[in-house]
Amino acid sequence: MPRYKPSDCHALMLPVVLSGQIVPGSFAFALNYLIDHELDLNALDARFKNDEVGGQRL
Repeated sequence: MPRYKPSDCHALMLPVVLSGQIVPGSFAFALNYLIDHELDLNALDARFKNDEVGGQRL
């Protein structure tokens, strides 16, 4: 018999779809666009590389 986790009705985090929350013309929309389309994030690839072997253990 499966062991299901008991549900917690007092969760502190709510699931949010950010694409539905960011309104065009707002600062959050502009910041999201700049990070996704204009900012070159290749410098971070070496430090945060975890595609093949998973995240590093701390």
